[in-house]
Amino acid sequence: MTQLPITVCQVLGMARRTAYYVTRARADGRYHRATDQSVLEQIRAVTNSRATYGYRRVSAMVNRTFRTGYNRKRIRRVMQLHGLMLAPRVHRRQGPAARRADSAAGLQPALVLRRLLDSLLERRGDLRGLCDRLPRS
Repeated sequence: MTQLPITVCQVLGMARRTAYYVTRARADGRYHRATDQSVLEQIRAVTNSRATYGYRRVSAMVNRTFRTGYNRKRIRRVMQLHGLMLAPRVHRRQGPAARRADSAAGLQPALVLRRLLDSLLERRGDLRGLCDRLPRS
C-alpha cells in the first residue's frame, strides 16, 4: 500500500510532496502587508476629494501625489478590503441596432433631458430659465 502514491505520482509526473500537500487558510482572511495602513491613508486622502474615482485613477493619483510606486493590484486589494470600491458600471449595448431602437422610440438625450427639466419646472417654479439654455432637438 505504501507504493501506491509513489507510483501514481510517477505516472502523473508530479512530486510526492504535491500529493500530500494540505492547504491552510489564513487566520485573518486575505493577505495583508505591514505597510497597508499607510497605503490606506494615502488612498483615503485621494478618495476624500475625488469620491468618483475607481481603483485605476486612485492608483495613478496616489503614485503621482505621494511619489510612490504602488501596483494598481495592491491599491485595488486595499480598497476592496476597506469597502472603498465603486459599484461596477453597467454598460449599455452599443451598435446600430441599439441606436435604431433609441431613435425609433424617440429617446434622444437632449429631448429626454428637456422633458425631465420641463416636468421639474412644472413642479417647482424656482428653476425657471434653466431649460432655455438646453439645445433644441
